Amino acid sequence: EEFAAYLKERGRLMANEASDLLDVSEDVARLRIFPRFAEEKSCMCVKESRGEVTEVVTADLIRARTDQLWDTLCQGDDVQTLAQIAERVYHLPVSQTLQILERRVAEDENGRVRILLQDNGCHAVMGATARERLERSVIDAVQAVDNPLEVTPFAKMNGWEVCWVSQIITDAQMPGELHGDTYVPKTYMDRQRCAVREFFAINGFVTAHFCKSLGVLPSQMKAYMIDEDEAVVLQNVVIHKTRVLEPLRAAVQEAIDSSSWLDLQIYLPLDLLEHHSEDARGLVETVAPNCTASIQAEGALLLSPTMLENAQKNCLPAAIHVFVRKKAKERYDEKEAELASTTKDEAELFSAKQKRKLRQTSKVKQDSTSGLEDMIDEEVPEAIVSSLLEFYPDLKEFESREVLLECSRVAFCTE
Repeated sequence: EEFAAYLKERGRLMANEASDLLDVSEDVARLRIFPRFAEEKSCMCVKESRGEVTEVVTADLIRARTDQLWDTLCQGDDVQTLAQIAERVYHLPVSQTLQILERRVAEDENGRVRILLQDNGCHAVMGATARERLERSVIDAVQAVDNPLEVTPFAKMNGWEVCWVSQIITDAQMPGELHGDTYVPKTYMDRQRCAVREFFAINGFVTAHFCKSLGVLPSQMKAYMIDEDEAVVLQNVVIHKTRVLEPLRAAVQEAIDSSSWLDLQIYLPLDLLEHHSEDARGLVETVAPNCTASIQAEGALLLSPTMLENAQKNCLPAAIHVFVRKKAKERYDEKEAELASTTKDEAELFSAKQKRKLRQTSKVKQDSTSGLEDMIDEEVPEAIVSSLLEFYPDLKEFESREVLLECSRVAFCTE
């Protein structure tokens, strides 16, 4: 009872003070006496970093200090760190100070004080006046910008915590959008939207590559064009249905009906071919699923099914025949070179056999393509292209031979 009265008068006692007062060891005071008062919730045992109890503090003292702190925070406009409060107000470890403040914040129905996390990972405590002043300053500064704002340098320039500024922008539901560390004002997005839609209206398409120069993401590009009736939205491209898609579809159908070919570069935007070839391939496959096409930055070519059938009948056998004879001659010459060091009789015997084999190999049927997969290399497409150009002279108008070679590979040199 004497100890309780003394503790109530003082508000807190160290272990050595309790030892002198009760004539017991410090260990007895720390381990047996202090915990008894803490169990009654009238006191708090203060623990050092190693977990040992070093002091006991009354709940009344903690409550009085907390009330005084709340008044200071609510009336002032400063921000105090948790470490400062722990040292100056409570003389307690930071962890126990945080527990005290979190309980009081939970009890405060008006939300006058908030505990915030700083950029360095430590806590700070802010009253309503300081919070309102900070929110007003941030909102006014952000609303004054017309271009994208990098939050981190903006906050540091004004001496604000970056995480607080980001949270204020989010909570304020400002008309712009926060993308990571960048706030994009609505006025800027409106200008972007106008630029994207204007480009689409003039050219009949808009691509992610073009939008990148405006600082517009592919998802934003699609959002800006979502209410456009004539827009056909692909992965990285938006095209005009009437000005691009329908003319392409009509030209493909004409090529199919006339058993001919089509220079797709005339109907597909150059930006689409150079930077978004996958979208171009998907578009062509949609309007011409049975045709063969090669789409590259250098050009784009489509061959109709009937044209391929005619080429397979009229061009392919001749190309293979020439190629097989050439390969057989090359192999014969290689063997001849290998036998140069053998005896004359052995060479003549082997030469006679090889000549008979060469004559048999060169007798290739005109309608056969057997064994082609074993002989495919760079020379086969070249031979096919040469034969195609002879049979279809108008193909010479197509400038990119590489695209012609790719079409040959796709049409004739794959399983």
